[in-house]
Amino acid sequence: CAADATYNLLQRNPASSIGWYLLAWTARLDGSGPAKAAAYLERSVALAPREVWMAIKRVPLMQAELVRGQMTLARGDYRVLAEAERADLAAVLLRDCVVRDPLCEADWNAGLTSRQMKLVWTEMSRDR
Repeated sequence: CAADATYNLLQRNPASSIGWYLLAWTARLDGSGPAKAAAYLERSVALAPREVWMAIKRVPLMQAELVRGQMTLARGDYRVLAEAERADLAAVLLRDCVVRDPLCEADWNAGLTSRQMKLVWTEMSRDR
């Protein structure tokens, strides 16, 4: 079972960001409440806040968190993706955020370069 393998991984290495990410996925698949998956996801973010590959993996779970109104959790991964010029994935998160709170764009984009913001907005306008 995926959950058992993930628990074994985390017993051996509790600082494994991918382990907490996988636990969040298995929690969602097992029908656990969204708060449980969010707690695991939050731990994954805390352990790998600047790793682009983990931010890419977390996008689908972050979208679920944005639907629940959890803007702060997704903000960090948005910035990592925008700074790494993964505008396609950053645009996915920003679009979902703006749907929930139009003012989040200013907060999320604070500190990004104009090039990074332009790449994200160009990607967002493609999907319209």
